[in-house]
Formats: sequence, C-alpha cells, structure tokens
Amino acid sequence: MMKYSKIIISFAMLLYITGCWSRHELNELNITLGLAIDKLNGRYYVSAQVVVPDALVAKKSDFHLPATTVEASGATLQEAIKRITTTTSRRIYLAHLRTVIISEELAKSGIRDILDFFSRNNQIRPDFYIVIAKDVSAQQVLSVIPRIEKVPSQRLYRTLQNSEKEWGPTTGVYLDKLILGMTNQGSEAVLTGVTVIGNDASSAGSKSNVERMEGAAAIQLRNLAVFKKDRLVGWLNEDQSKAYNYIMNNIQKTSGHLPCLNSDRLIGIDIMKSNTHVRAFVKNKRPIIHIQVNFFANVSEVQCPMNLNQETQLKQIEGEAEKKLKEIIVDTIDEVQKKYRTDIFRFGHKFHQSVPTYWISVKDHWNRVFETLQVEVSVDGKIVNTGSDRNSVINKLEQKEESAE
Repeated sequence: MMKYSKIIISFAMLLYITGCWSRHELNELNITLGLAIDKLNGRYYVSAQVVVPDALVAKKSDFHLPATTVEASGATLQEAIKRITTTTSRRIYLAHLRTVIISEELAKSGIRDILDFFSRNNQIRPDFYIVIAKDVSAQQVLSVIPRIEKVPSQRLYRTLQNSEKEWGPTTGVYLDKLILGMTNQGSEAVLTGVTVIGNDASSAGSKSNVERMEGAAAIQLRNLAVFKKDRLVGWLNEDQSKAYNYIMNNIQKTSGHLPCLNSDRLIGIDIMKSNTHVRAFVKNKRPIIHIQVNFFANVSEVQCPMNLNQETQLKQIEGEAEKKLKEIIVDTIDEVQKKYRTDIFRFGHKFHQSVPTYWISVKDHWNRVFETLQVEVSVDGKIVNTGSDRNSVINKLEQKEESAE
C-alpha cells in the first residue's frame, strides 16, 4: 500500500513541475484584431491587421501607426494565413480577433467555406463581428487609419456597437449567431455593410490620413446585406434595415421625423424604447404572422408652429408616427417576400416553435410559403416627453409677429 501511495504522490508532484505545453510568447506572435478576405480567380486574398505594441505606448509627440497590415493569398484560407509567415517574423494569432470583413463579390458567391474555417479553428473565439465590404474591397476597408481609435479593427467594432444602440439600421452579428441564422430551419441571415468614404481614399492607410482636417478617408456602416443560405442576394436601404431591426426586436434607440401638419417642415422624434412581439398561428388552414410593435418616444425638435400642450396635437403626432412605422415595416416585408424570397425575419422559426405540426408539413418548401405569407402589423406608440417647453419657439415667434402686425 505504501508503494502505491508513493507512486500517486510522485505523479501529483509532476503536475506542478511541468511547463505550459501550449504557451505562446508575445514576441513570437502577431496579435491580429482584424481580417479582410477577398477572392480573385479562385484564390483567397487575406489581409491581417496586427497590433504594433511599441506604437500603442508611444508618446503622443512620437507618432507611429498602431497597427500594420500583412497580406498573402492561397487556395484556402488556411494556406493564405500560413503564407503570411513568409513576410513577417511572427505567426498570425487569431485569439483576439474583433472584426472580419468579407468582400461583396465573395459574399455573392457564398461564404460557407469561410464559416467552416472559423468554426473549426479552436484558437478563435466566436465573439467577433462579421461585416460585408460594399462597393470596395475588404482590404481597402481594413487599411483605413482612423482619426480617433488607435486600431482600425477596434474602431470598426465599436462603431458597429454604437450604431446598433443609437441609430438602428445596422446590427452586430457574431460568428455563432451568423451560423445559426444560416443553418437553423425557417431562418436566413443578414450582415451589416461597410464602405470607405472621403475625398482621398488613396491616403486611407497612411499617416497623412489622420493629419488632415477635411477629405480624410473614413469607414462608414451601410445598412444590411440580405442572404439566402450562404450567398448575398441584395441590400436593404436605410428605412428597410431599421424596419428589420424593429421586427427582430433589436431597436434600443433611434431617431426619425414626421411632416408637420399642413407644412413641409418636420417634427423630430427620438425612440427611447421599443418592444416587438411576433406571433405565428394558423387560421382556416392559412399561416399568419402577427407583429405587434410598441414604442415610447420623445419629441426632439419642432420646426413648425405647434403647441404641444394641446392633447389633440400630441395624439396626432403619435398617430402619424404609428402610421409611418407600420408602412415602413409592411413595405419592407413585402419587398423581401417578392424580391429576395428569403426569410430573414425568422418567421419560419416562429412556426417551428409555435405550430410544430404545421411546420413539419411546410419546412421542405418554406421559402415558397414565405413568398405569400400573410403578415399583420400593429403599432402602438406613446409620446412620453416633449422637452422643457411644450410651446415651440417657432410658434412663439409667429405669435409675436402676428400681434405686431
């Protein structure tokens, strides 16, 4: 018994003296925060944005670019990434990846190979955003040096987060969410688009881009790309992208406007809270989706003579806001049904959950059912705040002018 005890103790001690077999020395790695993926003539062109540690801690007076881009191509993504080692002394390390940019042309041909690569790589965490480069190459987007954030990929990541929270027509999609959206029954996927703007895109990747007051190149988010299976089939415009997020209950805050009554001027509306409930049911053997949207809003701006102390005028604003949002949602669903014929709203998944017996009968031809699916939309809005002065400045000025005549 004593003999076996000594053996067990010896093995236990070995656990404390062994090294970390999988350790990574920082001076051997290119910590990669962003990847851009293009494809030309059957080959993948991969650009990796890697951090330059010395530049991140440099003095403000001693400007150095905080990240650099290394590139290579290959028949597969893995080959392209491995080939990057021929141009740099450090290997690509993807554990801290924040954004992956895929070119529009590549997305049109299908991205299943890309998703398979990322889902198989156990070095990569799935909490990075995937976006589509619109009207430019993915490499061009990645090369833009931002004027505020130090690292471009980090800037894109945070821009997408803020836009999703404050504006509405974009949505951040992680790898795992994208794969679920494409592979689950009764659902398809969307991704946010991104492009390069500015008068001089040629200097986007140079130090001079952050030294200019005007015309500097910058990245800009561009609405939602519509997918059918793993292929990009089209784009939603800004209103349609916002409508999609209303339907999916993704809206946290956003802003909009309404026309003033009997005027070409506008009333500004800030949506402060929104909640959407989608219900799937079958009535008289006909599948129906009912969408109920409830929102709370503030009046942010009044360009016409209105006195919001009058309850009737507040009710008119609420009614116009409800009408406009309902029209945008209905028109968006109608266009997606007729033009793209792909269920990005996950209506099929709702039937799968709520009416499983019906779903079994239609799941093999759901997209055809989706094209003619009856969708009912109800919107209920409430103005909760009109600012510190309900009587607009414009109304007061016009009253003053009238009394002076």
